[in-house]
Amino acid sequence: MARPASKPSKSVPANPEVLGPRAPKGLVFLDFDNTIIHGDAGPLFGWYLFRWRRHELVGHFWARMRLWGRYIPFLSWMGLQAGLYKLHARRRSAIIRASYKGLRGVDARQFYGLMEDFAREAIVPRLYPEMVQVMRDHQAAGRPCVVITTGMEPLVRKVLDHVDPDIALIGCRLRERNDRLTGRVVGPLFGVDKANILDAYARALGVPLADCWAYSDHYSDKHMLEAVGHAVAVHPRGRLTRLARKRGWDILKPKRPEQGVGQD
Repeated sequence: MARPASKPSKSVPANPEVLGPRAPKGLVFLDFDNTIIHGDAGPLFGWYLFRWRRHELVGHFWARMRLWGRYIPFLSWMGLQAGLYKLHARRRSAIIRASYKGLRGVDARQFYGLMEDFAREAIVPRLYPEMVQVMRDHQAAGRPCVVITTGMEPLVRKVLDHVDPDIALIGCRLRERNDRLTGRVVGPLFGVDKANILDAYARALGVPLADCWAYSDHYSDKHMLEAVGHAVAVHPRGRLTRLARKRGWDILKPKRPEQGVGQD
């Protein structure tokens, strides 16, 4: 029977007392990829895994050929799907599901064993310093931050712990069978999912949505942005830029990080 490969991180609180006897002054919901960090952590980790496996197979010609034979067709197919998405012929949720299928059969222990070093070496340096400060300022003002992402929850958790371990996280949890990943996940896969989670989280804590913030870089998160009283578009492009201007939302363009941040 398939089961989640890791325990879920902080999710929707069971009752408002979880954050204290009083409801918070507000809540802050954030996307992760291209909002808190520069880039997309999932594909970066996939490439990291591929390079690690290729190095492990040095001197094993046919094994390396099988590795290329598995991943080149998958990467080509994902490139095609991405092209169709840009033409509005594929849903973003379908692309995300397809990308996770590439992990089918991967040894779970090795996968999670490599994640710690990858997070520290490759993703923490990609944190936007300005977004790190934004989260810290909200936390200090009594507005808990909640990251809602279609990314891998265990990976994102390791990165957020470098900023503030108290930041809550709701992401995709990988499923496994017989100690190998199945390519299936449990968690938010689309903007509507994020908006529903946001609404449930705020209701559980008794916080009006008018007192909530939301940060995202992608138009697919428009439902999440539209649900709150304070929406912020981060490095928006195309449709999100136009929507942000139309709604009068704040637009934030943090500078590209030059070095790792998150630890004083």
